[in-house]
Amino acid sequence: MTKPGQLTAEFFSGRRVRYIGPLRLYLTMSLIYFVLSTMTHGSKVAGIELKISTSTLKSVKTNDYKNDTRLDFGTNNVSINFTGDEETSENPLMRFFTTGIDVINKNPTIFVEKIQKAFPKMLFLLVPLFAFFLWFTYRRQKQTWFSCLYFSLHFHAAAFAGLTLTIPFTIWAPEENLPETVWFIWLLVYLSISLRTVWKDSRGKSYARATAILSVYSLCFISSIVILMVIQMYMLGARA
Repeated sequence: MTKPGQLTAEFFSGRRVRYIGPLRLYLTMSLIYFVLSTMTHGSKVAGIELKISTSTLKSVKTNDYKNDTRLDFGTNNVSINFTGDEETSENPLMRFFTTGIDVINKNPTIFVEKIQKAFPKMLFLLVPLFAFFLWFTYRRQKQTWFSCLYFSLHFHAAAFAGLTLTIPFTIWAPEENLPETVWFIWLLVYLSISLRTVWKDSRGKSYARATAILSVYSLCFISSIVILMVIQMYMLGARA
C-alpha cells in the first residue's frame, strides 16, 4: 500500500519468490475485510449500506393493503421499492419474481443476508473484468491479459486493505459516508500511481487512464449489484 504498483512491477521483473502470490494476497485481504466488516457492521458490503424498511401501502386497484419493501443503498437518495402486483404474478416469467417479493416483504433481512453471502463471489468475478479494461487501455503496448490480471489482483487486494482501515471510522461515525469517500479518492490516486509505476506513464496520462478505468469499472460494479439483486430475488421466489 505504501508503494503503489511496486509489487506488480517486481512480479513483471521475475522477482516473485520472496512475495506472496497475487491470488493468495487477494483472498487473504478480502477474507480479512469481510470477516471484520460482518462482525462490526453487518448491513454493509464493501462500504455500501443496505437498509431494509417495510411499510403498508393501499392498492388503488383492489383497495387492499399490501406490504412495500424499500432497499436503500448508502443514502436515502438511491433506493428500490419492491411491491407485489397481482397482474404480473399471473405471468409465468414474472411469477418467481413476485413470489420473491412476497418473501422479502415477510422477512426483509433475508434478502440482505443473501446479497452479503453472494457479494464476495461477485467481486471475485469482477477482477478479470478489471484486467480486461487494463488490457484494452494498454493494448498498444502489447500487454497480455494475464499480466493485467496480476495487476488487477494486486489492486483489489490493496482496495480491500484500504476498506479494512476504514472500519474503525465507520464504527465511530456509522451514519457518515466520509470514510468511504476518502477511500474512493485514495483508490483513484493509488491506481494512478500504480499505472505510472508499472507502465511508465506520464503523470497526466496515468491519472486520465485511472479515472477512465475506475469510472467504467464503477458503473459495472453498480450494474453487477443490480443483477445480483435480481438473481437473489428470483432464487428466493423459486425456492418458496
